[in-house]
Amino acid sequence: MKSLQKKVLIFSAVFHILAVIFSDGFHRPDEYLGIFQWMQFKLGNLDVSKLSWEYEAQIRPWLQPYFYTGIVYFLKKIGLVNPFSQALILRLISSMIGMLSIYHLSELILKINKTDLYKKIALLALATLWFLPFVHARTTAENFGMSFFIFGFYCLENRKHFLSGILFGL
Repeated sequence: MKSLQKKVLIFSAVFHILAVIFSDGFHRPDEYLGIFQWMQFKLGNLDVSKLSWEYEAQIRPWLQPYFYTGIVYFLKKIGLVNPFSQALILRLISSMIGMLSIYHLSELILKINKTDLYKKIALLALATLWFLPFVHARTTAENFGMSFFIFGFYCLENRKHFLSGILFGL
């Protein structure tokens, strides 16, 4: 069954990389307003007056914009200043986090299902969900939320309750 799991992950990884390369722009305005605009503000490239009303109300999540800010700050330090290349790398990192969550989900599938038929059906369904590569390549809060939920569920299943709680909170 591990060989099928490996094939499923390789198959999925190919489409994740294609989704990263061929995705451009923003899927939803929130991807720009909620993540990239705040990241640009934290990098000093945007005036606070250009931010949405949510900044002053302090109702937006902060973790993901700070995560991306650190990555872009590092990229600028090594000389990568092209914003399109930076966006490609951020999509690649988001996609890798999503792929890691698929790996953990496949581990849960192999652990929870008792019969080989159900394992095969579940793994093949996981490999052929057409929207996963697209969603994972997006830098949205929904993408991170879904991935960290899977990480939390994986830790819960493996009796790492404290870490599970932290991941569910993220």
